[in-house]
Amino acid sequence: MACEFILQLRKRQSIQRAIARQEKRKLNQYLKNFDKISYELMLDPQLLLDSFDECSKNVMWKRRVQYVNQHIIYYIMQLVEDLQKCELNTRKYRKFQINERGKIRDISSPDILERIIQHALYKNIVYPILTKCLIYDNGASIKGKGVKFSRDRMTKQLTDYCRKYGNKGWVVQFDFKKFFESLNHEIILDQLRKKIPDERIISLCKQILDKQGECGVGLGSELSQIIAIYYPNYIDHYFKDKLRVKYYERYMDDTRIICRTYEEAVFLYNKFTELAKKLKLTINQKKSKITKLENGFTFLKTKYLVSETGKITKISGRDSATRERRRLRMFKKRMNMCADITSKYYVDHVYIRDMYNSWRQYINTQFNAHNLLVRMDRYFYNVFGFYPIRVTKQERRERNEQRKYIMRNFELFHPSLKNNPYILYS
Repeated sequence: MACEFILQLRKRQSIQRAIARQEKRKLNQYLKNFDKISYELMLDPQLLLDSFDECSKNVMWKRRVQYVNQHIIYYIMQLVEDLQKCELNTRKYRKFQINERGKIRDISSPDILERIIQHALYKNIVYPILTKCLIYDNGASIKGKGVKFSRDRMTKQLTDYCRKYGNKGWVVQFDFKKFFESLNHEIILDQLRKKIPDERIISLCKQILDKQGECGVGLGSELSQIIAIYYPNYIDHYFKDKLRVKYYERYMDDTRIICRTYEEAVFLYNKFTELAKKLKLTINQKKSKITKLENGFTFLKTKYLVSETGKITKISGRDSATRERRRLRMFKKRMNMCADITSKYYVDHVYIRDMYNSWRQYINTQFNAHNLLVRMDRYFYNVFGFYPIRVTKQERRERNEQRKYIMRNFELFHPSLKNNPYILYS
């Protein structure tokens, strides 16, 4: 049985590698023929229509998106005519603010027609070219990477460092101040010209940037994300290729460097600051610092601790547990407020257990959080009076039968049952 499992695993891995090689060949072939098919891709009506289908996901309830969907052929042909003239005749950006976990962020939302153009430009031209030039240890907003990838890479770098030098060393931490708001448009266009030879694409990107103000790019756009990722790419290659810094990791505007001596850490800190000034970026003095490796450091809201034996411990931040406690108290209020199954505020213990166990499984797989989970399980018991054990098949079967009974005898219940999507459609 073990041999069969190993053979199946190797076969699955070989298939995945073959698919990855095939995608890489397609990308290389596309880059070879880039001079022939670069801007002409944007003039394809079918490509713009596919871009609208992807942009309209989960936002079809908006009035503007519904209106464009009703007259989609007219708007697609109008966009093709504008793109043939290298013009961008769309509405202004809608700017608003959101409170993301206590931090105010400025969002610039483009019109649906401009989102179609930006998505087509991002997916077919800008993304496959710029991601080809990024370093491997840059994992923000890239397909196949992300937060988990960057955390695992940091763990691997720490493991490799501790095997060679132990836990004696220094960590250089960098963070840019108002990163998206301080990106210079002229530098962005110069960077794009070095990689994209077609001046029509550069002209289209310039019109998109001019709509966002004199300086900076707005949050809420795919094109802004890839531009922000590529903007400090010169610094990444300078440290990786010229200075030969091995233990270097960046996620958007957060950078961590591991080095052996304090003198080397000071040199890298000064050099990073010097290169950032060339890109007209400002270093956040509160978050940028040099710390001892044995004292631990924070990266992507994860506390990394390295022991003398080389053991690496990842501790979750306090914010995650605080939000989960707040959500449990909210569920308790809803249970006390309404015990009527036909109400839209009704939640049962099975739903609460599923929500809590999903968060618990994430913390258990990503961090070393045994003590935290023990305290959270005790808190769960103090709030609800039962422990968050996994839901049995019998409990799920009873809940499904209850829902089926409600659907069969729908007219017997209160009309407010229509407003409870959990009971009917979950």
